[in-house]
Amino acid sequence: MSRRQVGEQATFAPDIFEYVYLARPDSVLDGISVYRSRMAMGDALADEVQRVLAENNLTVDVVIPVRSTHDPIIIKFTPTILVSLSGT
Repeated sequence: MSRRQVGEQATFAPDIFEYVYLARPDSVLDGISVYRSRMAMGDALADEVQRVLAENNLTVDVVIPVRSTHDPIIIKFTPTILVSLSGT
């Protein structure tokens, strides 16, 4: 039995779907905690939504997470938006 590599070894390059949809929350991908990356995505999403809302003079009525994988994102996103909307 022999083994031969015919192409260059690919580098690990997960896309956003690995972190948001596919990986378990307790997973670590390439040294990065999936749960913490989801929390960071919630922070980034909240910052972006606040910017867009302010630019367009809009408000948010409700935030609805779609899947349980979004829970960490919503945990970070919702309080930021609600605090921002309440003016405190």
